[in-house]
Amino acid sequence: MRSTDILIVGAGPAGMTAAISAARQGARVCLVEHGPEPGKKILSTGNGHCNLTNVQMGPDFYHTSDPAFVQTVLELFSRDQTLGFFRSLGIWTFEKNGFVYPRSEAAKTVREAFCLALSEAKVSLFTETNVTGLRPEKRGFQVRTDHGDFLARKLIFAPGGLAAPKTGSDGSAYIWIKSLGHRVDQMLPALVQLHSDSTFCRETDGVRVQAQLKLWVDGKKWESQTGELQLVSYGLSGFPIFQFSSPAIRLFEEGKQIRITADFLPWLGEDEWKTWWQTAALAFPQRTVAGLLSGLVPPKVAAAAVTAAGLSNSVTAARIGKEEENLLLNALKRQEFRMTGYNSFDRAQTTSGGVPLSEVSPQTMESKICPGLYLAGECLNADGRCGGYNLQWAFSTGYLAGQAAAR
Repeated sequence: MRSTDILIVGAGPAGMTAAISAARQGARVCLVEHGPEPGKKILSTGNGHCNLTNVQMGPDFYHTSDPAFVQTVLELFSRDQTLGFFRSLGIWTFEKNGFVYPRSEAAKTVREAFCLALSEAKVSLFTETNVTGLRPEKRGFQVRTDHGDFLARKLIFAPGGLAAPKTGSDGSAYIWIKSLGHRVDQMLPALVQLHSDSTFCRETDGVRVQAQLKLWVDGKKWESQTGELQLVSYGLSGFPIFQFSSPAIRLFEEGKQIRITADFLPWLGEDEWKTWWQTAALAFPQRTVAGLLSGLVPPKVAAAAVTAAGLSNSVTAARIGKEEENLLLNALKRQEFRMTGYNSFDRAQTTSGGVPLSEVSPQTMESKICPGLYLAGECLNADGRCGGYNLQWAFSTGYLAGQAAAR
């Protein structure tokens, strides 16, 4: 049996940060990962560029039932402290539109820096190693794995969530977290595409367009986002949809009616639209309506808007009256999509749900239920928006867990 001060389960961003943090305090650290390599999930972050954190930071950027917990974590290991930690790994960063990236703009170099730091800190790394048994003892925890047993004074679980299971987040560690007395709130995909049965989606498959989107829950406006919308045959994707996805999916699962409305002309007010239409129709009376609208929006969106307004694709501008003009206005500035579902964890970037924050100390990440156990990263019930917030959560919770466990 191998004896160690701290055993960490999960070599993702949170687990590696915890390991380096603890080892630099002089603790003997063993890090076990059931995948073939550490840090695999980092490679897909920021579309391969690795969006590490964000200039704007605070609990408002997280979906959580306990904003005060998130605030405490982000104050104890802040964005600026995180940037200092990156520099201690040899990672230099730059900011673009509030998003913080490594100077290399390559996620691969971030993972490599973490791996080098693990080695330099003398962290013992065990890959392709699964936990097969766990028992608390007076001296800590006895952990059985398929590559031998460990006796650890402290135990840190940072197994990720259920999103992107090909990167190692398959939920296999949650049985052991539950065995130590913790609850796990319902886990759902987040930062993921939403489904709709709208014919508009099928007619515009593959289109990317700037739009202002509003999320409606049981007929009441929930929030608004502006950005590039991706229309796909089965529904909606893109940055603003990902921002909606966590609350939309959870409310959908609660039986709420979820709708999204899209304004494809956010830069054009309704009065300005009417002026534009009257001028354009007078100048080009023989052009089709879809042809005229293609000067404002992508051709597929123009054609779908004409269909949504109940008009023929061959109808010309000269034949459009006030009623048809208003129908076109609604199709372009208030296009409605009814949510019918969402993509699976295979397509999700993160997880909503997990261990309740009420069961963990925000100062140390130590369990309030099982002394000597610490929890970090995506397994906790707090998920961030797009923009580096989930990695910041992983770094902050991982660092605090490592520091506290090493004391």
